Amino acid sequence: MKTYIAYFDHLGFKDFIERNDFEMQKRGVGNILRDIENAAADGKLKDAPYGLVADLSHTTIQVLNFSDTILFWTQDDSEESLIEILKVAYRYNWGATTHFFPARGALSHGEIQHLNHNSENDKGGAYHVNSIFGKGLVDVYQKAESSDWSGATIDSSIIEKILEFGKEPTDFLAPYAKLYNVPYKNEKYQEEFAFKLCEEPINEEAFKNVSRSIKENFANYDKRVDSEGVQRKIKNTIDYLVSAKE
Repeated sequence: MKTYIAYFDHLGFKDFIERNDFEMQKRGVGNILRDIENAAADGKLKDAPYGLVADLSHTTIQVLNFSDTILFWTQDDSEESLIEILKVAYRYNWGATTHFFPARGALSHGEIQHLNHNSENDKGGAYHVNSIFGKGLVDVYQKAESSDWSGATIDSSIIEKILEFGKEPTDFLAPYAKLYNVPYKNEKYQEEFAFKLCEEPINEEAFKNVSRSIKENFANYDKRVDSEGVQRKIKNTIDYLVSAKE
């Protein structure tokens, strides 16, 4: 069965691992997991013995994180499920890009299968299976990895589903995304829906603040930003933010 799949890949994760000690790595990964949970919970919180945590009791979204990759996917391809994953992907995208760890991503519609199994023996050995596969995974991966910025796009397969629901894509996606000439590798561009980075429109002061946050985010955890490729991704990301100005 086909579902909606959101894929995110963190930029500079190798640098983050190589240029930080193990304690800082644990802290950074802990922050990433916190933000994954907050996105899956759509920002809803609950009390815990150690403070407020994400309230995941209401979500139907499936989540898998391995290394620098995050996957969110739904249990079906209904209109209600599409709205839920749009909210999750929107929240994760703007948070990752503007605050905690830059990422590129995509949302698509396709086939995906998840296999999960865990077993341990009395000698301390363990067999853990957390396998995910399907053409939908390949499609959303290729779309996300080919972009050249910190941001996330919406595949044409999603637009087709919206039209199947009898809705107009621009209106349906307005709370989460807008049409933009998205930058891809090899200096290519494609007009498609991209997730917004903030509530629009923003004034000049807000633009300067968010731009500064994006630049700092790329460099956080002592990540290197002096290469041509990283500078291009930063520029492409801030160019997109320009489109949010009043």
